[in-house]
Amino acid sequence: MASISRTEKVTALSPQRNKQFKTWLIGKLAEVGMAQQANVDSATLEYFSEMLAVFDPSDLVPALRFFCHRKREPGETAFPSLPMIEAQVIEERNKRIKAERAEQERIDEAVKTKHIAAHPDEYIHFSSFKELLRTLAEERLQRKAST
Repeated sequence: MASISRTEKVTALSPQRNKQFKTWLIGKLAEVGMAQQANVDSATLEYFSEMLAVFDPSDLVPALRFFCHRKREPGETAFPSLPMIEAQVIEERNKRIKAERAEQERIDEAVKTKHIAAHPDEYIHFSSFKELLRTLAEERLQRKAST
């Protein structure tokens, strides 16, 4: 499996807030362990929370939920590996970003459509544009012919 790099975020979180986030993350990781019937020690949970704390919670939640409901492959460990979790978080982030872009495009198109309806004089319909180009071309040819 290819190496997955985490991008460290510089945040303005206070140490107290960061500790609360990691505590929350340990709880979510413990839920994964319970759902998969894994015996996970506190050192592993703390290490995973430290490594995963760089990710956005809105990407972590669906990724960890995925592992809670995922059926293990034969021979696979009960608790997912750190690279497996990171890959799933990145996949969830990519899905979120794609959905946000699609939503923004939908909003932009609605704004544009509303603006066109409110200000039709600012826009030239394609058929009108085509006619304008034809007229300009004819005028240009007439000027050339007269010189």
